[in-house]
Amino acid sequence: MWLLFRSKHKKLVLKCFPSRKIGGSEPNGSPLAYLSYYAASNSGKLRKVIRYLSRLVQHSVYRRRENETVIALKICRTLIQKCPENVMIMASEIVKILLASSNLKNLDVQNVSVDCFASFCERSIKTNSLAFGNEFYKSFDELVSFYFDLSRSESPPDPQQSRMLGLKAFHALTSCKLSNVEGESRSQPHFVIHAFLSNAWSKNEMAQQSFIALVRSTAQAFRPLPPSTTGISLPEHDEVGDTVEIANKKLSLRVLYNVYTQTNPLFMTESTKSLVHFFSGKSNTVVNQTYISVILNQIVEWTPVELRHSIFFCCLRCLQSSRIENANTNVLVPYMIYSILNSQNSIPGLSVIDVLREVEFHLLIAIENTEISDSEWYTLCASPTERLPRRLYLLLLCITSLINHQYYNEEFADVWKEMDSLSSEKATTATQLVVLTALDIMQMEQMEKERPSSVGTLSFIADFLYKAWPATFQRVYTSDSPFVRLKTVNVFFEFLNISPTSIFDFNTVFGKSTVSYFSALWSFIYEISGQIEKWLGKFCFLGEFEAVLRLSQKFYAVYGPITVAAFLPSLYRALNATEGHYLISHQALIADYLLYVSDCLGNDTLKRMSLKWRMSLPSEVLVGLDFNGRKARNLWDPLPTNTTSTISLSLDEVVSELLQKNPSVYPEESKVLFLEKSWHPKYSSFYEKIQKPTKTVTLSSSSENSFTNGLMMSDFNPNPIMVHKTHPSAKVDNQNPKNEKILTLKQALESPPSARTSSGFRTPSEITLSLRSASPLPLLDIFNMNNSLSAPTIQHPPYVNL
Repeated sequence: MWLLFRSKHKKLVLKCFPSRKIGGSEPNGSPLAYLSYYAASNSGKLRKVIRYLSRLVQHSVYRRRENETVIALKICRTLIQKCPENVMIMASEIVKILLASSNLKNLDVQNVSVDCFASFCERSIKTNSLAFGNEFYKSFDELVSFYFDLSRSESPPDPQQSRMLGLKAFHALTSCKLSNVEGESRSQPHFVIHAFLSNAWSKNEMAQQSFIALVRSTAQAFRPLPPSTTGISLPEHDEVGDTVEIANKKLSLRVLYNVYTQTNPLFMTESTKSLVHFFSGKSNTVVNQTYISVILNQIVEWTPVELRHSIFFCCLRCLQSSRIENANTNVLVPYMIYSILNSQNSIPGLSVIDVLREVEFHLLIAIENTEISDSEWYTLCASPTERLPRRLYLLLLCITSLINHQYYNEEFADVWKEMDSLSSEKATTATQLVVLTALDIMQMEQMEKERPSSVGTLSFIADFLYKAWPATFQRVYTSDSPFVRLKTVNVFFEFLNISPTSIFDFNTVFGKSTVSYFSALWSFIYEISGQIEKWLGKFCFLGEFEAVLRLSQKFYAVYGPITVAAFLPSLYRALNATEGHYLISHQALIADYLLYVSDCLGNDTLKRMSLKWRMSLPSEVLVGLDFNGRKARNLWDPLPTNTTSTISLSLDEVVSELLQKNPSVYPEESKVLFLEKSWHPKYSSFYEKIQKPTKTVTLSSSSENSFTNGLMMSDFNPNPIMVHKTHPSAKVDNQNPKNEKILTLKQALESPPSARTSSGFRTPSEITLSLRSASPLPLLDIFNMNNSLSAPTIQHPPYVNL
């Protein structure tokens, strides 16, 4: 009788409920099938059915009738599945039904509720999400908030099962179109991320390591799944051995996977901000760093290539976020940036120069926040890994990591020049020391992995550094800080240590008639020697004395005795320009350098002359300059200022001795080079002299023009740039034990040059070397290499907006 006077849609809905006497938690099959057919036939009928079902659920919840609520939820789920085209009509009532059922804390009710929610999310993919009104999203956000509480539940009877249900709901949400970040829905991404973190993060280090292993072992196998499929069902259907806790961790990873593969970019960005802010508040431990690195690199790998830059910029913009406590000293945020930059994932949308300038800004702030003396800065930068403040050091690594990835390798030149310009003369000593430390790290990392691209060519990095270092090295005389001057030399010394001369293949000079790499090398040597000359007019500490001596000796060791022709005149000119301030120190410097050269060349006469000069200097002021003794030295002790000594060994005497005793190394024509006359236009007659061909070196094929390294000569241990094979028709002065023929510098000077200008002389400004030029350059251009190597303009790509 209770059905006689009811509407048809109400009768059909009520028939689906089993009799209370019979019981059961499943709706009646045949009535449910007919109800589905009835509702699907007309949208008006469907609207009536779902509204009535919503009132029934609210009544059952109010009466605490859990079994009737479960049956109503199953009827609702069936209607969603049978009427996929009209989900939009039912949407508001479905959310009301799910919200009403959330008041019952029974796990069976919540399990069916989540299944109904997953079916709703799956069918919503086929609809236009804009069709849902504001009222719907307001109720929907309340439902999401409930699932968030469920996903981090700690309440009995079974918190792990409750957490799994909440994660299943978020898996469905992140797989559909309903995820929204507008208006009231802005909290959804944060709910999702913290649902993941509640199940994935632990303060226990063992638990963290276990989750890291889980990510590495399972994340690669993830594939998109429909919202109604969680990928991990309830424990009884899990993989063998999985506990509920492990199942929850896998499911939380699946939620994170959905965020970065299936949801909209804005949702992904907001989620990343929440993730970064959460990680930034954790303690700086090795396990935490590993955990953060693994998660960040995994989500970057999941993210579509065209959107990966947004993940990086979220981290970058959190370097000074107001939501991060003590943002200016936070260590983990720069570590996140460093971790992403050092991953193998390319980020095509990344603007390297814009990122560099942003990191530079925070680097300068970190330097300003470290209030220590210049001497302490010098000590810290000597061992940056162990001594620099951790945040500052990580920012340095972020800068150097910008060009580590193969994708950005060609931006090395721009990054170097941008960093070099940061430490101008107006910059503080601390800033210049830190920048030089960054340049040191950059060149070390790049030169160690760079190799010559082919025989007779320079690698890209080496090519650039040989052009860039003369400009960078200017700090030795432009800076008023001795700490900056010494740091510059130390970094430059490291460059010389990692730049083997094998990158110069002089076979190309004669065999292939391409650009002379020997000419480029000589230009580099001469420019550096000229800058050292200016430095000698400014240096005033014992450490600088030692640095000049070590540097001049290093050039000889790396590039051979040809370097004496550049360094010796520079040292003597500086001696004449000192105006008596440190005359004894300069004389001791030249004498020590000549002692080193005479030992290398085996020139005993020059050694006696140099030693006599050294011994003639006042002994009481040279104690600190005796680097061969056992006396402890303080690098910051001032140099002696006694000026009574006279110069007892002139440049002419030294050159004459070298020409006489070492003719195979320094022929008669090289005297002009030593005396620096060939570097000035008024001595252009020198070029007219050497233009007259005397002897010709004829080389027929590249196979006969191979150069050998490590050949032994009678009077010195030669550098590769001075030794090579020639064609049998070339004049030969010496032969080594293997009968390999040696072409001396004298013979090279006698080779006829190519056509010159009408005046027979080109000024330095008229010469521009290009190592990639196809036009040949004669070896005689080693005498005219004070060239201007213009650097390419830095391109500034637009900043990527999130």
